[in-house]
Amino acid sequence: MRPSKNMCRKFVLFIFWAIGICALAVEMTAANAQAACQTDDEIACQNDNTNSNHNDGDVVDNGGDAGGNAQQEPPIPPPYVPHPDPYIDKMRRAAHRRTFKMTEADDPESFNPRPSMKEIERIVQMVDGDLDAKFEYTFFQDQQHKLQKLVDYVEQRYNQIEEKTIYQKNEYQINLRNGKFVIDLFGKEYIQQLVQYFRSFTFVPIERVFFQRFEHSGTRVSPYHTDGPVISMILLLNDDYDGGEMTYLTRQHGPVVVPTKAGVVSIHGPSGAIHGNAAVNGTKHQVTFLGYPNKPIES
Repeated sequence: MRPSKNMCRKFVLFIFWAIGICALAVEMTAANAQAACQTDDEIACQNDNTNSNHNDGDVVDNGGDAGGNAQQEPPIPPPYVPHPDPYIDKMRRAAHRRTFKMTEADDPESFNPRPSMKEIERIVQMVDGDLDAKFEYTFFQDQQHKLQKLVDYVEQRYNQIEEKTIYQKNEYQINLRNGKFVIDLFGKEYIQQLVQYFRSFTFVPIERVFFQRFEHSGTRVSPYHTDGPVISMILLLNDDYDGGEMTYLTRQHGPVVVPTKAGVVSIHGPSGAIHGNAAVNGTKHQVTFLGYPNKPIES
């Protein structure tokens, strides 16, 4: 009795099915063996790194893993859209950094005062800044006695606060709203120098002046950012602290570090100048002058 065509067909299909099952089993066995080898290699690699850390003075090469694969860079977050109000802008910018896990403001390692060009390109995309934006800095001599007078004024006001908040301990501000008081405090000649320097940079008038007192122990930085639609001029009042350098990022010169010397004045904005500050160890005093070029003119 000869087998029918249906039986032959079923027999052929059974043969193909059996071959497929065997091939799948072989593949899974090979994959499990490879995974086990990788796990063993990872454990051996960790042990090697641990031993090399103890033997080589805790020197670790973070350029890649044991297999020569470079570490993947985190994805670039979308650019931040500035807000015209400086207070809201500061809060939103900080929230933007936290949301996309950018540089952490409380991590001293998050700020590199001299980044490479590759790092600069990445920072530009993160903060949506301009490497060709205008900025300047200069130094006014023979004003040290005036600067110390301003520091003493801030310290006196600060010490009058009996119960200071954490924010006040980290960054204490005094807003100066009375123009006559500002002239009396700085001196007419000195305030004229500062105003003239501000007006040589822009036609926008100074609309806000405030003292800033930073007290940190090397654990607070200001990551690279832009100030949005505002012109900022900063006068350093003292230099008896460590760190705190301000760095601008430029296309032509790369990172430009502003000297941390009492009497140095820097100015930038509103065209997206990228800048940041290194961690401060000690107490840093400065005065900030702001102008708003996009503010509507009142009729």
